Parts: sequence; C-alpha cells; structure tokens
Amino acid sequence: MHILSKYIARTFFSYWFFTMVALVTFVIIANVLGNLDNIFTGWNRFLVFLSDLLRSLPGILDILFPMTVLLATVFTFTSFSRTSELVAMRSAGLGPIGQIIPILAVTTIISAMDYANQNYLFPVLNPIRDAQPIRGRTQWLAKDNKFYYFGEILPNSATILSARVIDWRDSPFALTRIDNYEHVIHPEGGNWVLRGITRRELRENLWSLQHETEFVLPPDAFPDVFPFEEPDAHYMPFFDLSRKIRQLQSTGLPVEVYKVEWYQKLAALFAPFILVWFGAPLSQAHHRKGKASGDLMISILGGLVFMITTEIMFTLGKGGFLSPLLATWSVNTAFLALGALLMLRPR
Repeated sequence: MHILSKYIARTFFSYWFFTMVALVTFVIIANVLGNLDNIFTGWNRFLVFLSDLLRSLPGILDILFPMTVLLATVFTFTSFSRTSELVAMRSAGLGPIGQIIPILAVTTIISAMDYANQNYLFPVLNPIRDAQPIRGRTQWLAKDNKFYYFGEILPNSATILSARVIDWRDSPFALTRIDNYEHVIHPEGGNWVLRGITRRELRENLWSLQHETEFVLPPDAFPDVFPFEEPDAHYMPFFDLSRKIRQLQSTGLPVEVYKVEWYQKLAALFAPFILVWFGAPLSQAHHRKGKASGDLMISILGGLVFMITTEIMFTLGKGGFLSPLLATWSVNTAFLALGALLMLRPR
C-alpha cells in the first residue's frame, strides 16, 4: 500500500505541476500578445512590462492554485480509470478514501505554497513604498496660507528633494516668506529634518536672506506626502492579521472587513482539500461509459463556479451584507457536501 500511495501522490503532483506551468504560460503569452504595441517600442517599456508581469505573478498564482488542484485531481483519476488502474487498486483493497489520502498529503504542500504566495511573496514583489522616485504626482499643495512645492519625492527613504514653501497673506495679498530646502527627511514617526535651507522673508517691505544648514520641525508641522500605508489585509500573514483585529477592537474601531479577510485565509487553506474531495468522485462517475471528456468539462465548470461564487460571497461579506463566517465558508461547505454526495454515489 505504501508503494501504491506514493505512486498516486507522484502522479497527482506531476499533473498539478504541468497544469500550473501550462496555465501560467498561457496567461503570460496572453499578456504579451495584448501588449505587443508597448513592449517592443522601446527597451524601457519592455523592462516596465517585465516588472509589471513579475509583480502580478503572485496574484495570478493566487487565482490558479485552487483550479489547478481540481484539474490535477480530475486528470489523475481519469488517467487511472482509462488504464483500469482504479480497478486494480480496489482489488488490492485501496478504496475511494484510500485513493484520496495520498493526494490530500500532496495538497497540504500545495496549500502551504498558496499561503506563502499570498502572504509573503506578494508583499515582497509589491512593496507599499516603491524604491524608485514617484514622478507625475501632484507636486503642489496649498495648506494654511502656505504653498508647498516638492521637486522629487522618494518614499522609500522618506526624503523630499528640492522642496519650497511659500507663505502668503490676505488683504492685501502678498508673499511674506519663501523657504527653499535641498532635502526634507521624515523618518517614520519622527520629526521633520530640513537641510540646506535658504530663507527669504519680507520685513517692512524689504526682503531679507538667510541660510541655515539644518532645522527640525515636529511631525505635524509639515504636510506628510508619504504617510505610512498599512498593507492590504488580504496579504497580511494570519497571525499579523489577528493582532491587527485585536488592536482595532481595543480602540473601538470597526473590524468587520478584517474579520472577513481573517476567515478567508482559513477558507483558502482548506479550499484545495475540498476541491480534491469534490473532483475525485466526479472524475470517476462515468469512466465506464467513456465520458471522461464530459467529466473534465464539468470539472472545469465546477472550478469556475467555485471561484466566481467565492469571490461574490467574499465581496458581499466585505460590504457588510453577509456575516464574515457565512461569506467565506458557505462555498466551501457547499462543495464539501457535493463531494460527499458524489462519494456516496455508486460507481
């Protein structure tokens, strides 16, 4: 039985791996064909396309993991049915549950890969603050009788290059002070550090000129053009998200959306196992009648229904229309029940 279980697990993993590679390749080719006009018009645009494609890869994998598990399950048992290996397995005393157990063991590894992809790989490839300068942003800001101009904003180092602050007054309108800063630095949670200061100030209708090497301002004395951004809860590790929920609850802030994301992480971990449970009996339902291709199409349709309904319920949960538990586990529960019905069905 040990050798037979290893054979089932190895066959399933092979089908899953090649299915995942094929679908990812298909998505990449589709992206290339859809962006031909931009990719080959310049080397810089080609590099931008590759960068965008790399950053989008975790999101693509997040969508494909459940579907590839279902397809690999169907391919595995369809192959066993076509070669009459299922009959031999049952003759050797390995029933339907025994056939699924090796696949579930491999699915544990796949589920862990899915979790790592969503919660660790995605944040690494899609950091909150880009290491490159942000260009094309609104560089003028008006606040409290002041105009702020920012020449270049570097969020990764919390630095502004070539900043200018212009003070003005009403009745009659007049400029009263113009400050130029070579560097403005704002460490997270710290004071603003202004360096390379040139200050022109209007006093009794005469402009004075001053130079300073460095000046420090409190955190609320300068507009924060790169405030701290929290990561998307969907891509926060499970225990980090739990701490975030407890923190929000302690301050009385709403946590419903975070709870939906928390339950979703649990549901996503179990989704591959449920799809194996659903796909295994489905792929064996009609193999004697030569309907393997029909079972494959039904399986693909079932996978699409699973993904679409999961997303719909998830969206309704985040919108407050459904409880977090119902929004994230209803589809899993339904497919678990369908798998049980198919498992009890005579084959």
